[in-house]
Amino acid sequence: MNDYKIISSHRHILGESPVWDDENNMLYWADLYDQKIYGYNENNDDIISWQFDETIGSFGLATDNRFIIALRSGIYLFNLKNEQLTHLVTPDGEPFTNTRFNDGKVSPDGHFFVGTMDETFQDNIGKLYCITKNGDVRFIKDGFMVSNGLAWSPDGQYVYHSCSRAHKIWRYRYNAEKITFEDEELFITTNEKLGAPDGAACSVDGGYWSAGVFAGNLNHFDKNGQLTTQISLPMQTPTMPCFGGKDMKTIYITSLTKGVDYYDDTKYPLTGGVITVKSHVAGVKVNKFLCH
Repeated sequence: MNDYKIISSHRHILGESPVWDDENNMLYWADLYDQKIYGYNENNDDIISWQFDETIGSFGLATDNRFIIALRSGIYLFNLKNEQLTHLVTPDGEPFTNTRFNDGKVSPDGHFFVGTMDETFQDNIGKLYCITKNGDVRFIKDGFMVSNGLAWSPDGQYVYHSCSRAHKIWRYRYNAEKITFEDEELFITTNEKLGAPDGAACSVDGGYWSAGVFAGNLNHFDKNGQLTTQISLPMQTPTMPCFGGKDMKTIYITSLTKGVDYYDDTKYPLTGGVITVKSHVAGVKVNKFLCH
């Protein structure tokens, strides 16, 4: 097991959506079902939090010191200075029966892509949307049980997306002009040893780092889909990696306890916690939602 640093040993219900703010040297993450967003100050190790009234799906950085947040009822902007929450848009019909928003990421050109999932894990009713920087909703794709794993290649030409329950990760050519995913290809099919593909991030070498939830792994696939690095983690249920730190070689990893009946505290003492591990390669910088 690699050396790691503990950011939070709190057993989050569903720790998710880590986001690195390089301007303020802050890590943010959410506990989706506890309805909180946390902020960790790398300079002094202080942790702050904001409580919301709804289940969180995911969030990203936005301009003017704001977050863009997918809550159960729609997409909102949250001002960190005055803590004002403003509704931006809700895709038609959302949330559908048994669905909620899930993984979301800001694209290199400043749009917020966010998917939905079936909370009962029975049907492929999840959809993927784009919230454009103009505040419009674009439908991208559907047919997923758990939309997940969004990440863009270093040059922004490719985008990755997964369905955790299908154990599949796809790669698309990202058409920034049309805001579309094109030329779909199956990138990798995971197994129990790798873990179900949860949240992900890309590194500057073109690699795709995927959290292998329930297998206790962080998996690094090169741009050809070959597994080149597998990091064993002190949590059974990693949910998403995020690169940060001054050299962008620190990987922050969130995890969950929801759905875990037994914690093996000897092998996985930090299930539900937030940790960091060091990477041999730098990560791609987090983008901001360029709202007007």
